[in-house]
Amino acid sequence: MPAPIDAEMIAPMSGLPERTSVRLASGLWAATMLIAVAGAAMTVVAWRNLALGDALPNMGSAFAGVVYAILGALIVRRVHNLIG
Repeated sequence: MPAPIDAEMIAPMSGLPERTSVRLASGLWAATMLIAVAGAAMTVVAWRNLALGDALPNMGSAFAGVVYAILGALIVRRVHNLIG
């Protein structure tokens, strides 16, 4: 049977205040969104000049970046774990 998880095990180890970690996560999330939207827009603009094998992974990586950024931001905000 696994040991129960207490609050000390999930507490952040970085020493940053909670407000700073949330602001940092929000800033990184916003930067990731801007980069993903710009990458998707450039892929759409250059779609005719790209092979389908190049265009689809570009769009997929923009989507994946957005998903990972959202998950990381949620981890930082809800669990207060800076690894997120």
